[in-house]
Amino acid sequence: MDNMNFSSPERRQVHDVSEVNGFLSKMYSYMGLAVLVSAITAFLTMTVFRAAVMQMPTALMWIILIVPLGLSMGISFRATRNPVAGFVMLMILAVIYGFEFALLAGFYTGAQISTAFLSSAAVFGAMAIFGTFTKRDLNNLGSYMGAALIGLLVAMIVNIFLRNSVASFVFSIIGII
Repeated sequence: MDNMNFSSPERRQVHDVSEVNGFLSKMYSYMGLAVLVSAITAFLTMTVFRAAVMQMPTALMWIILIVPLGLSMGISFRATRNPVAGFVMLMILAVIYGFEFALLAGFYTGAQISTAFLSSAAVFGAMAIFGTFTKRDLNNLGSYMGAALIGLLVAMIVNIFLRNSVASFVFSIIGII
């Protein structure tokens, strides 16, 4: 079933658990990809394009901060009518968010930012894989709590490998909850 190819712009009702799981798996995959694109953009912004970013005019910074609002609305209106345009807008939004996160990098360590991105991408990826292979309904509170548990486990593993402080680990847990 192709969830991104609707015949009409109206919302579809799904009655089959496998259809819901397929749809949610695809959405988790898209979000995982968007988080990965944001992470790569943030990394490139702070390494390759750092000098150019530091010389950027303030007006352009304000535009970059406001554009995601319009893109978010555009995605919600376009996703069912033109899925390709919705996906392209999602990737543009991911790049802009990556750039914005790079600006925040001045306030946090690289390990903290890496932990946040890796944890988020891993949770979306795990939920996409889980949704692909399970027959259970993923559209309930228990499934979202399971995603939070996956996030906690990923945060613990990432914090161990990055040798983050206990405070970073505690903030990771708070952020996931």
